Amino acid sequence: TSVILSFIVQLHAKPNDLPLRLHLQRSLASLWNPLLHGFLTLAFVPYEAAVSIDAIFRTAVRMLITRRNLLEWQTAGDSQIKTPRSLVANYRNMLIAPALAIVVAVLVLAVQRSRMDAFLPWIGLWIASPAIAWWISMPLTPQAIRWTTDQIDFMGRLARRTWRYFEEFVTEEETGCRPITSICKQNLW
Repeated sequence: TSVILSFIVQLHAKPNDLPLRLHLQRSLASLWNPLLHGFLTLAFVPYEAAVSIDAIFRTAVRMLITRRNLLEWQTAGDSQIKTPRSLVANYRNMLIAPALAIVVAVLVLAVQRSRMDAFLPWIGLWIASPAIAWWISMPLTPQAIRWTTDQIDFMGRLARRTWRYFEEFVTEEETGCRPITSICKQNLW
């Protein structure tokens, strides 16, 4: 609900100098990004739960029983190196999600077969979650930027307004330094 309300508010709060097409793109992104984030959160619930349970269990065993490796931790760089790069390796690493999906499917079929349709989206999402994680981890291919005339005009106006701010407010009286325009004039002209 808050995502939709935020989208509606942003849709109505169009800046005067922003082209309509760009405003609509930004507004749709404000709707799309939280929805996609929510979808990915749901897809990775079993894996994240397993990682958290593993961390809790390891901590409890180390603190209460073994009293060893209490300061063992993994840096983000080490984690990045150990991240699987292939689809098969991703499924091996995130096996808990498809396994839980299959267990849920078997339980639903055994207990209440007529309700299977309510569980199918979850089962499918959790079976596909390692593939989803692999796909979103693929490097992006950079795309050439093709500016439209409206975008070029908008960027020119924005650059001019930004420069005007510095001309008006970054003065020797305000900062104790020479104005930026005099420095540029000395270097360029």
